[in-house]
Amino acid sequence: MATMNNDDFTLCKQIASRASLLEAYEKYPLTDIVCDLSCAHTHIPLDLKALLKADPFTFAHDLIGITTNLNRNTFRIDNCFVPRTALPQPTTGATHACRKEGHQLQHHAQQVR
Repeated sequence: MATMNNDDFTLCKQIASRASLLEAYEKYPLTDIVCDLSCAHTHIPLDLKALLKADPFTFAHDLIGITTNLNRNTFRIDNCFVPRTALPQPTTGATHACRKEGHQLQHHAQQVR
């Protein structure tokens, strides 16, 4: 699990500003996007700089995936979703939970890099 520092929070705000330009987020409050990103980042560490600079498809994939799969009761990412800009991690956390459910999860960040 990652922790949030001031630089991460600043990047989340910048990502939220970029996300607000997407049609899917026109009416989505910026604070909600920042909160969703913060929760996602603490559950599945993200390369926030890479997400901010990502191509439009990867950016939309990760943002929509995070906001769609974030469980707002547990503050964890469900449905074995792994953002493409996730940092490579050992087989623990979300990967382990997905394997227990019988899913074969390949870490997108390792495939993209």
